[in-house]
Amino acid sequence: MKNRLMNNWGLKLLSIVSAVILWMVVVSVDNPVRTVTFSNIPVEIINGSAITSEGMVYTVLDNTDVITIEVEARRQTELSASDFHAVANMQDIQLMKYVPINITCSKPVESITTDTPNLRISIEDEEEKVLPIVVRAAGTPGDGYVVDRVNTIASPESVRISGAASAVQRVSQAVVEVDVSGLTMDTEKSGAIVFYNSDGDVLDDKTLSYNIDIHDIDVSVRLLKTKEVPIQVTTTGTVADGYRATQVNCEPSRITVAGDESALEALSSISLPAVSISNARANVEQVVDITEYLPENVQLVDEDATSVAVTVVVEQLETGTVALSKNRITMEGLSEEFTASFLTTTDVTLSVRSLREQMTELDPEDWSATVDLSGITETGTYELPLIINVPEGYELTEEARVAVRIEQAAGLSDTAE
Repeated sequence: MKNRLMNNWGLKLLSIVSAVILWMVVVSVDNPVRTVTFSNIPVEIINGSAITSEGMVYTVLDNTDVITIEVEARRQTELSASDFHAVANMQDIQLMKYVPINITCSKPVESITTDTPNLRISIEDEEEKVLPIVVRAAGTPGDGYVVDRVNTIASPESVRISGAASAVQRVSQAVVEVDVSGLTMDTEKSGAIVFYNSDGDVLDDKTLSYNIDIHDIDVSVRLLKTKEVPIQVTTTGTVADGYRATQVNCEPSRITVAGDESALEALSSISLPAVSISNARANVEQVVDITEYLPENVQLVDEDATSVAVTVVVEQLETGTVALSKNRITMEGLSEEFTASFLTTTDVTLSVRSLREQMTELDPEDWSATVDLSGITETGTYELPLIINVPEGYELTEEARVAVRIEQAAGLSDTAE
């Protein structure tokens, strides 16, 4: 009887096990396990104060705070990305650069795996920097107007950035750009700050913090009228003997400036300091910063065009001779009791010099001279200097003299006898 009872329990247990196995087979057939992939699962970072409380900041590397997971779950279990919660607890940091990511699901699943098991971070000292906010005008104001760079300002005028030392140090400029196209009066604008590094590249570091709303900065745009004026420059000193300063050139020769109406009305030119050409035997060149010579309340329209190249052209003179005919020499100042005549029978040779192109055009007919006889009171032979009427552009290299005979006037001699 007892053996029979034991045999019945064995059969019952076998039946139960068989039923469970059969149920599992049925479930596996009707509700099999499948693999599902979810991307862009955000990782929640908690207990960050474990690092920041020590005056340090952390930066997530390689976008490891957004992960992709692979889930094994029954087909009948409906899943979405919102069912998963990924957490990185900063208190669990390892080697000061890895934080394990713990992934849970609000619904029953078989398993969860990811190829990003750790949040990777870098830890640095915290640093801050204050930068002035630079206003940059885009577009061109109305004709005859320009943006007043001095008085066009942002409000607030500076921004304080903070974050990891390496990130803060990369930022060198904070710029707000506003459109001024067609403006003919002062205007209020607004814009967002764009940060640049020292190479002029845009920086978009979301790990940085700011003391103001960088997306809404007020800008007061102020306009000035414009005017084009010439640049004037003079020379001082004398070039070396045998040379001549022929031109003074400025590049540019005119500039466009901006200012209020009263300042522009009083401005007719920009005068630069005189250029010394003392003993020069070649061109004299200087580069001048014109901003130093702008009147008060006047500025350049092109803030980069500050340099003016001044060149004084110095040319060597060429020498030559010109034959001055005696009939082109006038005698002046002789008393009526005397007469005068030239002793020489040939033309007077003048030694002259000038620029090459003028020497090729040398014409004796352009030359004339006088002899001053006003101081002569006795007859005799005199060697007197010629007073040359030198044409423009020429100069004498040596004094010219002429021999003159002075005699008693004939009528006066007969009277005296």
